[in-house]
Amino acid sequence: MQKQKFTLIELLVVIAIIAILAAMLLPALSKARGTARRISCVNNLKGVAQGAALYSMANDDYLPPGSNRWNYSAYIADAMNLPYIMKPTQAVIPTLNQMINNNNYAPTNKIFICPAQGLTYKYNNESPSVAGGPILLSSTYRPTHGAPVGGRPYAGWSSSLVGSTSSADYLPKKLNEVLDNSVVMGEVAPQAVHSNGSNFNVLVETSNPMTNYYMNNPDQIANWDQKAYFIRHGGVANFLFKDNHVETLKHGLGWSSWIPSR
Repeated sequence: MQKQKFTLIELLVVIAIIAILAAMLLPALSKARGTARRISCVNNLKGVAQGAALYSMANDDYLPPGSNRWNYSAYIADAMNLPYIMKPTQAVIPTLNQMINNNNYAPTNKIFICPAQGLTYKYNNESPSVAGGPILLSSTYRPTHGAPVGGRPYAGWSSSLVGSTSSADYLPKKLNEVLDNSVVMGEVAPQAVHSNGSNFNVLVETSNPMTNYYMNNPDQIANWDQKAYFIRHGGVANFLFKDNHVETLKHGLGWSSWIPSR
């Protein structure tokens, strides 16, 4: 018996059906991948909270310093005994002091980096132009900062001088000094490139602190580096609260002393 063969038209019909099904499934798969990354980001922040609690228990209830782009991550990595991930050409594990004071030694453990963050930076996801060496990611989370309001406890992770926007003025404080129900950490975008010559480049956060004041300002190119970043997760971002729970909040909420209006 002669085997029946597919005609060209039948093959084209099958291919067309497969293409239609793929077009229908790809958006769903992309959405599922985005959801998985957002959930993984939530788990990262919960892990950071555990590390902050370990540091706090060993340091008279003080939270790790969060005055610059990355130093909180160095303290937490040390408290959690996370293995240091060596960067290109590095042969010796740096000391805690080196990790705190030099971004070339900042921890790059996955717990500090949102899985949805690619090798892009700034508010519009630009691709950095660098000369030589791979591009690495530093922390994509940042402690919040705020001054006391109306005699109440400080809002946010670190205390600040009233009216100051300088990161040098942001000091560590005790957990019991933090305002209840307030956000202590949020997602931020990489805003600059630190180059280590031809060895490697690091995408880092802005040197400007993330403050409640800027969260309530209309979005502008000039203030994106002082606000939480909502683009990675499609208009929402993850926030860590004082009691160590994490919430996914949408863009455009009003904020009062780092407490969102839901």
